[in-house]
Amino acid sequence: MTATGAPRAAKVHFEPLDGYRALASLLIVVAHAVLGLGLVENLPTLDANRLSFMGVAMFFTMSGFLLYRPFIVAHLQDRPMLPVGTFLRRRLLRIFPLYYATLFFFYVILPRIRTPGEGYQKVLQAQAWDWAYLSNIRLALDGWWPSGYLGHFWSLAIEEQFYLVWPVLVLLCSRRVFLFLCGGLLTISVAVRWGQWIDGDLLVRGYFTWARLDPLVTGAALAALARGPLGLERLRPWARIAGIGSVAALVYLIVSELHERPDHVARLFVETLFALAFGSLLVLTVTARKGGALHR
Repeated sequence: MTATGAPRAAKVHFEPLDGYRALASLLIVVAHAVLGLGLVENLPTLDANRLSFMGVAMFFTMSGFLLYRPFIVAHLQDRPMLPVGTFLRRRLLRIFPLYYATLFFFYVILPRIRTPGEGYQKVLQAQAWDWAYLSNIRLALDGWWPSGYLGHFWSLAIEEQFYLVWPVLVLLCSRRVFLFLCGGLLTISVAVRWGQWIDGDLLVRGYFTWARLDPLVTGAALAALARGPLGLERLRPWARIAGIGSVAALVYLIVSELHERPDHVARLFVETLFALAFGSLLVLTVTARKGGALHR
């Protein structure tokens, strides 16, 4: 019970999603290991970065679902809800301490331990982007981050930017409008990538937040659809179809690249395909029968 006597929304822990999270982590670790060992030269078309992007897309889908599910469901069902300020404060306290401790070591302590070289000097000159959680914007504007140590912070930047805006949109929308909003934002994300492709700068500008919304809004839409104990159960048949279709499309793209026949237009929808595949996996995982193969 809350202080006012209203029932407190129950916290739900989806155990199978621990494995989902582990798989996402594994994809990213393997990708960076491949890059670090210099194995990319042996895979000229099937880029190791794709594995990393897959892992990031898994995390984004899960974040859109888990981080906003109690918030969204409470609002759409007119139930007691965590205040936006409290919600944001809890999210920031989970990430900010370690994030800024890392930046403090890298930008304040490390220069006093060793003399910065030319490359390190360039990193120090651009550190404001990291402190402001805008490293993804720097990547999109200038290309690859000059340091391999903190380049991966771009995904954290996108998530934090998403956290700041999304709760307000949830509060302002009815359930029907919210789902239309998710569909509209997904369409806009594809349209943004289309414009970037026409400009010939698809990869670099793909780090803009509005070009990476597909998995985040997919997870959030699933959170809105998860109303009641059987909320996602009714999506299981559709999840199987969407999952099989999106995986088949991704396999086609990979095979095309291996045979050096890349379909550049289809690449515009890779993030969308990731979102469909991992959103489908999320539905099947959350609704898996306890003790079943997928649950285990």
